[in-house]
Amino acid sequence: MESNEAATQPATRPAVASQVAVAVGESPAEAAERIALGSAPYDIAEAERVKENYLALLRQLEYDQKSGAVVPVADVARVVGEQLARVRTRLLAIPAEQAPRIHRCKTAAEVQGVLADVVTEALEELTRDGAGPAD
Repeated sequence: MESNEAATQPATRPAVASQVAVAVGESPAEAAERIALGSAPYDIAEAERVKENYLALLRQLEYDQKSGAVVPVADVARVVGEQLARVRTRLLAIPAEQAPRIHRCKTAAEVQGVLADVVTEALEELTRDGAGPAD
């Protein structure tokens, strides 16, 4: 029963970074020797298991990137930035384009109706422009 309990115990956590990093006044060779002589956080079997887990995660990430399920944040930020710039440009054009039309309105209700139509047209235009695949 004890051997089974030992097998189900959680893995030992790795040593803190200061134990596996080059200490002040220590050369990289000295740090490597110190780490190799016993302060490594895992035994060989556990290190191999951790390595395989991380390699599997890396392979999964690579697959997700190639399949398009995961994309770089910078690409998303660029595309969203371009879309927002188009929205901004279109909205800023509305006053100059529509001032004569709005000026002819006699009541606040007419102004409201015209503005609602103009905003709806602008949003539909932006939706149509953005319907195609990204470059």
